[in-house]
Amino acid sequence: LNTKSGGETQTPFYIAVLASFAQLYRVNDTSSFGNTVRLVVFDEAFNKMDGDRITESVRLLRKMGLQAIICTPPDKVSDIMPIADRTLLVNKEKYRMHILSFGKEMTS
Repeated sequence: LNTKSGGETQTPFYIAVLASFAQLYRVNDTSSFGNTVRLVVFDEAFNKMDGDRITESVRLLRKMGLQAIICTPPDKVSDIMPIADRTLLVNKEKYRMHILSFGKEMTS
């Protein structure tokens, strides 16, 4: 582990987590029992991964039929935004929080 980058050590973790959720949500079950929301929530997601590994992880997530809410550090927004269906910004000012649409045109 000491010879690998942070992203290389995170990749197997995310694959295992996604496989666990796919099993839990019975992704291949076509009966009404397997008909669930299939939601996965990641906080501080992909913080040690490069853009290519992030893209592949999100592709795997979609291939497994999972939906995700991904909270990410600011430096990873540019990697995730092009492959996300929707991007929101949570802005905290003193004791108030605002959730704003954050589109690709706003980052230019």
